[in-house]
Amino acid sequence: MAAALAAVMAVTALAQDFGVRLKASDNDGEPEIYATCRLFTAADSLHAFKAGLTDSLGVFSAPLPAAGRYILTLEPAGTSKAVRKSFTVSADEPVANLGDVIVGGMEEALKEVTVTAQRPLVQKKIDRIGYDVQADPDSRTVTLQDMMRRVPLVAVDAEGNITVRGSSNFKIYRNGKPSTSLTNNAKEILAAIPASMIKSIEVITEPGARYDAEGIGAILNIITVDNSTINGVTGTASVRMDTRSFTPSPNLYITSQIDKVTFSVYGGLHANPARGNKSTSTTDILYADGRRMHTSGLSTSEGIFTWFGGEASWDINKHNMIAAEFNGYYYTGKPRANAMLNSLTAADGSVISSYTSTTMPLRSHNTDFSGTLSYEHTTANAGEALTASYLVSTTDSRSRAGQVYTDVVGTLFPYTSDYSLSKSNFIEHTFQLDWKRPFAGIHTLETGAKYIMRRNRSKADHEYEGWENTHTDFRHLTDVGAVYAQYTAAIRNLTLRAGLRYELSRLKAEYPDGSQSPFSKTLSDLVPSASLMWQINQVHSLTANYAARINRPGIEYLNPERTYSPTTLSYGNPDLSSAFANSLKLQYAFMKMKLMFNVSASYSFNNDNIAGVQFVNPEGLRVSTYDNIGHERVLSLGGFVQWRATDKTAVMANVTVDRTSYRQNGMRLAKWGPQIFMRVSQELPWKLSLSGMFMFMGTRVNDVYSYMEAKPYERFGCMFDLRRSFLKENRLTVSIGVANPIGRKNRTFRTYTVNGDFTGQSAFTIHNLRMATLSISYRFGSLKASVKKTSANLGNDDLMGRGSSREQGSTATQSTTGGM
Repeated sequence: MAAALAAVMAVTALAQDFGVRLKASDNDGEPEIYATCRLFTAADSLHAFKAGLTDSLGVFSAPLPAAGRYILTLEPAGTSKAVRKSFTVSADEPVANLGDVIVGGMEEALKEVTVTAQRPLVQKKIDRIGYDVQADPDSRTVTLQDMMRRVPLVAVDAEGNITVRGSSNFKIYRNGKPSTSLTNNAKEILAAIPASMIKSIEVITEPGARYDAEGIGAILNIITVDNSTINGVTGTASVRMDTRSFTPSPNLYITSQIDKVTFSVYGGLHANPARGNKSTSTTDILYADGRRMHTSGLSTSEGIFTWFGGEASWDINKHNMIAAEFNGYYYTGKPRANAMLNSLTAADGSVISSYTSTTMPLRSHNTDFSGTLSYEHTTANAGEALTASYLVSTTDSRSRAGQVYTDVVGTLFPYTSDYSLSKSNFIEHTFQLDWKRPFAGIHTLETGAKYIMRRNRSKADHEYEGWENTHTDFRHLTDVGAVYAQYTAAIRNLTLRAGLRYELSRLKAEYPDGSQSPFSKTLSDLVPSASLMWQINQVHSLTANYAARINRPGIEYLNPERTYSPTTLSYGNPDLSSAFANSLKLQYAFMKMKLMFNVSASYSFNNDNIAGVQFVNPEGLRVSTYDNIGHERVLSLGGFVQWRATDKTAVMANVTVDRTSYRQNGMRLAKWGPQIFMRVSQELPWKLSLSGMFMFMGTRVNDVYSYMEAKPYERFGCMFDLRRSFLKENRLTVSIGVANPIGRKNRTFRTYTVNGDFTGQSAFTIHNLRMATLSISYRFGSLKASVKKTSANLGNDDLMGRGSSREQGSTATQSTTGGM
């Protein structure tokens, strides 16, 4: 590996025959340090192909790809204006020495040309870290998934699975609005969206009072590009294929404008055949009375996933705008005829029961749709905006499942097969009003109100051949009213934000089948939040945060439907209430153009968490349900570094180490778990780009009963990608890659159950993780506009267990997006 890297660097060095050099000084002759320099070709003066900073002596130098005419802009730190220099390099004069350039207080020199300042790639604010996608030269040729791998605190493995600060407990917003399709299907959709359509990616680590008090710990907010007018159509068509499934996945993204209306539509298709989704599992369980249960088998499944969306905006006049957006997905899939071998033995080794369970190949469906309509009115006071928004979101699931039991020995259960048909429907209406008003230059006041009307219904029929049939019909209704106020002050190097949110919620459970009596409860919550950031200087900053969050249970946690298997019983708990969590965080950031790193320490605690409950009932079945009895403590230490080692070499690393502790009913389980993600990219001659990604996953605590880990060599994953662009303006991009060429192609993850009425371990093996990939994308038209968004956000961050069968765990054109 070292020899190969040395060879690559050597070839790269030989190609750097041309270059440019200058020294920047102010009017007093002092070096102008950390001034931003950008290089453009004469043919494209809008898109910089290289950027850098002057050093401690005011010197800037950079290699150039070939002979020709170039433009260099020089922008002093802390200003929004720049000076431009044109120059030419040739075989006779390969290095352009621009000499001394005076940049301090040059009113007359600035008349030569003024350009809008471009922000650094990474931006730190009091509640979030942002990555400026449009400032990344690769944004025109890669996907949003590729770009996500460069975002601080975010890790994307070779399979496309995303974690934020080492956790999969986050939600994805699009332009400040929650996107269920993106959150539940990020792996497929982010790999299809071209990065050229994205303005920035924000990691909102500390949601304030304007966001729902109920919710998760982090939000990924994807902001699409803005700007003005185009004529005609622009877009990107792409297709991806890998050797795991050998099935192409096509995608299309189109933007256009008619008069004052700008709109975009997008969609894609992803098929997952059975050969690409194969796994094996074994489980060994030891009961307190000495009995042992052993299960082993092979599992395969297939499915088709389609996603779609669109957005539009209408500029009525200078101060009024209407924006609309919709998105959704449809998934259908089924298991193959999978067989599992099961046996139960007594403490002396004698067989109590054994049987083979075969899965019926029954198809299930899941449909999700969300739509948003927003109106924004701005005033002559810069930054003031009044936004009214409406959101409708719905999920419809139809699930069929069944098992056939053969080769039965013993009388463990009285039926020979079971079949279930479950229907789940979720619909939510949200009405929101936001007002934001800056005043006196340093103060900002934000206030608003919100009403959520949420309706859940679940119906299920179970047929147990030779035993009994069951029917459940459960309806859960939630109404939430909220008001909030948030104040922000930026005084010199200090930024203070304090907020308070009040929520009144009414929860009601109904049983149309008459199985139980209806009940309701009213909850009142006052949720504070506070943040303080000290910008020590342009490089160093410190931030401290406090936040409180609420999680309300969804229908999957509340539904009392009782589901049996020969050895298990599961049901929800309609008496669950919301859980209240607190978190404290301190972080330090060091930010320069070539080197940026962030270190943080956080602590969160929850004393009434919605926790899983497991026990063995008198009939010998392993029972699982939920209750508000969990005590959770998480200490998290994290670090992020991004280093531009050379003009053609970049290194990025995300490191998170957590200590997670659970306690309930006299039991306790605590473990340390690291997660390391690293990316190295290298520009090569002939317009080639090579990148390598490396990931290491540590122990993960599931709950108070169990934790998951793998052998050290199975915790490691990697992926390499070689990319080249063709045609004018790099319109055609071809990428080939290989995932996990090092180590085993099959990975086994083991779960150890160490507390409760039974202990044991299970092993789950994923097959065919080693694969090659091919991606082709073509960009057509000319991207000069995109759909505008309102400046306030609309989103509901709360729901646990909404009902999607594929669940993983005013929109902003500004970087100040938030959501109520």
